[in-house]
Amino acid sequence: MTKNVSPIDAATGLTPEWMREIRQYDALEIHPCRIVGRDGATEFVEQCDNPADADFWTVYGHCKEGGVNAFEDFPAKAEAIAFRDRLIAAWPHLGEHEAEPRSPEPREPEGEGTAERKRKRGMDI
Repeated sequence: MTKNVSPIDAATGLTPEWMREIRQYDALEIHPCRIVGRDGATEFVEQCDNPADADFWTVYGHCKEGGVNAFEDFPAKAEAIAFRDRLIAAWPHLGEHEAEPRSPEPREPEGEGTAERKRKRGMDI
């Protein structure tokens, strides 16, 4: 017996969480990132000062209430810029404010862990 799944439920299941909550963001940021360690399938990632040291580039959504959320990773800066531009074309409010320049450490609300971001291949954890 085949279970019927509504197209809405199927689409919702494939939509990234950040996209469902896009109005919580007021700008986009792009930063070079590098893998600083591994523990099994988990990678420890941090932003890097020198773009030449980057393993990949991440597009972040700048939260209205502070901090950032990683949207997607790209192997090249040009791909990250193209993705950012497509997001701004779809959601113009993301291009209305320029995010503040940042240090290499991610901005996190106080008490929410370390500056390192744990990542599993293919998805944030």
